[in-house]
Amino acid sequence: MVGTRALIGIRDAEGGTSIDTYNITSETKLGCRLQPSSIDVNVLNKTFEYKSEYNYYIICATLLLDRNMYDTSKLNHVWQVGKAANGNEPLRHPNTLQNVDSTEVTNLALGSSHSTGSYRHRLRVVKV
Repeated sequence: MVGTRALIGIRDAEGGTSIDTYNITSETKLGCRLQPSSIDVNVLNKTFEYKSEYNYYIICATLLLDRNMYDTSKLNHVWQVGKAANGNEPLRHPNTLQNVDSTEVTNLALGSSHSTGSYRHRLRVVKV
C-alpha cells in the first residue's frame, strides 16, 4: 500500500535472514524496485527469525513514534506474506485474501487492538 513504512524480513535460500526498513511509494506500485530505505520512524533492536518448530517467521523491533506525527491511539498495523525476494528486494506479494485482509488498528495507549478484516489464520503476539 502506497505510503506504508515497512519493516521487512527476508529469508534467503540458505536459511539466513535479514531485516530492513522500506518505503512503499507510488513508484513501487508502478513497478520500480523496492529497495531498503530509511523511514521517518526510529527503529531499534530489530530482529527477524524463523521458528522451524512452528513454521513461522517472527519480526521483533522497538519503534519510537513521534506523537506529533502519529496518533498512537489509532495505529494501523498491516502484515503481508511474500513468496520471493531478489537479494534484499522483496518481490510483489500475491493479492490473495491472506494479504489484502491482514490489518488491525492498535491503540498503544491502552495496549489493545482490533482487526479490520475477517481473515484469522496467522498467530501474532504484539507487546505494547
